Amino acid sequence: EEQRLFRALSVFVGGCALDAAEEVADADVDTLQSLVEKSLLRFTDERYWMLETIREYAGERLSVSAEEEAAVALRHGRFFLELATSHASTGGHVVEAGAVRRLASERDNLRAAIEAAAARRDLHFVANALGLLWPVLLSSGNAHEGIRWARLVLAERDHLSDRDLGTTLKAGGELLRRARVTVVPRSSGRGGQRRRGLPPIGPLHRVARTGI
Repeated sequence: EEQRLFRALSVFVGGCALDAAEEVADADVDTLQSLVEKSLLRFTDERYWMLETIREYAGERLSVSAEEEAAVALRHGRFFLELATSHASTGGHVVEAGAVRRLASERDNLRAAIEAAAARRDLHFVANALGLLWPVLLSSGNAHEGIRWARLVLAERDHLSDRDLGTTLKAGGELLRRARVTVVPRSSGRGGQRRRGLPPIGPLHRVARTGI
């Protein structure tokens, strides 16, 4: 049981709270404590986490079984998508300052869940996550990640439901529009320059504006 839990906990990036460990890794407090006592797991500030070298080793052990790895990844994604959903406003996305702060501690897990969904081409998951989290991505300076995910989804638009297409267009369009107006004036006074790190405005902007 310890070995199974050790492997499963490697799915968390930046650690996790007890409820996440229970839901995603089917953990119990006694086994978690045993791993802590063996220095395979740390527990601080109400979060369980691994040193990165240990997490990488546990991840290698998890990857030995593709079935086990896929099952853990699906539970991880489902948990964090539900967490984001629970913090969404009536508008369908996370905008309240308190909710954004509460999700900040799980930023790395949310990112990992979206990346895993993108890797397995779970377009519905990525579209839903974008619809919920685009304000969080924008406020945390990670608009470029959201734009990349939106482009990935829209590249396969023929396989999207109308709802997922609309959600992705709205989220990607908002990220592009709001990121585009963030400028740093040039000393010469001849226009502006986009903040470094943001991608150029490209095909998604035209898709979001025209729907074609």
